Amino acid sequence: MSWDALRRSAGGRTDPTTAASTAQQTATKFPDSVHAAERGRKTGVLARPEAELRRQSNGKESWVFRAAHPSQLLGVHAGQVGQVLRPGEVLHYVLYSPMWEGSGGPFGIRAEPASHAVVVTDSRFMISRDQHSDAVPPTLLSIPFEAVLCVESGSALMLGWLVIRYAEEGSPRAATLLYRALGRAHFAAALRSYRSVSQVDGLVVQSRPARWQGVWDQIGERYREEIEPLLTDFESPISTVAWPALYGRRRKRSRESLVCTAPAGALVVSTHGLFSIGDDPQALPRSPNFGVNALFVPPDALQAVTLADKTASGSFVLALQLRIGRHGAAVPVEVLFPGERLHEVEHALGALAEHPVSKDIAWSL
Repeated sequence: MSWDALRRSAGGRTDPTTAASTAQQTATKFPDSVHAAERGRKTGVLARPEAELRRQSNGKESWVFRAAHPSQLLGVHAGQVGQVLRPGEVLHYVLYSPMWEGSGGPFGIRAEPASHAVVVTDSRFMISRDQHSDAVPPTLLSIPFEAVLCVESGSALMLGWLVIRYAEEGSPRAATLLYRALGRAHFAAALRSYRSVSQVDGLVVQSRPARWQGVWDQIGERYREEIEPLLTDFESPISTVAWPALYGRRRKRSRESLVCTAPAGALVVSTHGLFSIGDDPQALPRSPNFGVNALFVPPDALQAVTLADKTASGSFVLALQLRIGRHGAAVPVEVLFPGERLHEVEHALGALAEHPVSKDIAWSL
């Protein structure tokens, strides 16, 4: 189902809080999907409800699940991952995700329908992909942690996504996975495993460290749902800034319409990196917010931070422009925010300048 079709079927009546509540109720029936089970940071393998399924998979199973070993994956994924697993390579998380019957979502997220296996080892991601088409052979990506530029994770209604942007042969690449949002807990656990294993030394906070509850109070429950599951046990918040959506009026021909000039969002700087999170820019005032996207930037991948004036439709809008790069490859990230929040944004980002791996960042604030 396409993203536009999902929005139409929702009819503007689906409250994200209600959707989250429904997901929680469903997860209660299927313990393998319970987010609460992941909050305890347990490492035990969850029950596998797919055990009775035949080995030959068509990629249309009804759930995302965690496997104890790649050999327990369905379809071609067991063989693809097993063939490239190195002797002695430590497995931290292995999951299987069936096909999402759609090719896109908000925030410009696009990917062809496919089933996936995601494996997190002690040094890399392995992503096995099968479109279940004779015309498109299965593929396997190996992404070393030191090549990762940034990671995006988000959800909208029944859709969830993961985007890993990475450097390969001097060029930026992206691996995009679409999945059923009830599998969010497993994808979040896989990302948390990656962040735990790959993190560089964190920033030492001289003053009394802030508490995460203060961050949640500032950014709200919906953003907390996307960020909290990605946090490691040894990570602390340093600074936070959040802002509401900003709107302006735009005239097209003889009609004037209300447009979003800067979507609601937030920046969270922790001892181990930067989170940028924001709403679907297509949301209108007082309408349900169907999509939230969280971007995590490792501190050693941030190369430049600049500001640009993006004032439009009568609204004072600034853009925080981030250059994220490694190994000769870079991607630009632009975060729009109300100009009146400039001082707060500068203060929040100030902590990054003191990070031990951020000494070479080019600042233009």
